[in-house]
Amino acid sequence: MDRTTLERVFEPFFTTKAPGKGSGLGLSMAFGLMKKHGGYIGIESQPGQGTTVRLLFPVRSASSHTAEARTWSHVGKGSETILVVDDEGHVRNVARRILERYGYRVFTAADGHDALRVIEEHGGKVDLLISDLVMPAMDGRALHRELLETGRLMPVIFMSGYASPEAMSTAVPLDPRLPFLHKPWTARQLLAIVREVLDEADPGTGP
Repeated sequence: MDRTTLERVFEPFFTTKAPGKGSGLGLSMAFGLMKKHGGYIGIESQPGQGTTVRLLFPVRSASSHTAEARTWSHVGKGSETILVVDDEGHVRNVARRILERYGYRVFTAADGHDALRVIEEHGGKVDLLISDLVMPAMDGRALHRELLETGRLMPVIFMSGYASPEAMSTAVPLDPRLPFLHKPWTARQLLAIVREVLDEADPGTGP
C-alpha cells in the first residue's frame, strides 16, 4: 500500500474497492478490538515490498483465564431463530458462528432489503433481529421502521461501530429503549444481550 492508503486503513468506512465491490478488510474493527483489550495493532507496507501487520496482546495470568472460563459456563444457550444484518461479511459470519455454537438458528442478510427478503422467505418466523445501524441501500433504522409499519413485530438489537447511536449524524433519533451493541463486541457480550432480549420478549423461555 502507498502512504496515502496506509494512513487511512483503520478508518471505519475506508475502502479502495469500487462501489458495490465490497467494504474493505474490516481493519477498523480489528483496531477497535485491540484497543479495547489493551493491545496494539500496527501496519507497515510498501508497494511492491509487501505488508506486515503486528498484533501485540497484553499478558494474562492463569487465574484470570480460569475466572473467564467460569463466566462462560453461565452463558445461556437457546434455540430461537435470529436474523443478523450487516453489510460487512466477516461480521455476519462471526456472529453466525458464535450464535449457532450456542444452539441458535441463524440467518444472515447484507442490508435491509436483503433482510426483508429473508424474512419473507421464512414466513416471518424470526424471533430476533440483530442489525447494524449504518448500511448502504436500506440501513437498520429504515429496516426497523418497515417492519413496524407492516406489522412484522420482533425484538431488535442495533449495533454500530460508533461510540453511541446518539453520536451518529441523523435526523431521526434512535429510540433509547432499544438495545444497542457497540462494535467491536465480544462473543460474551453478543450472547449475553441476545439472551437478555429474548428472555424479556418471552420470559417463559429463560434458562
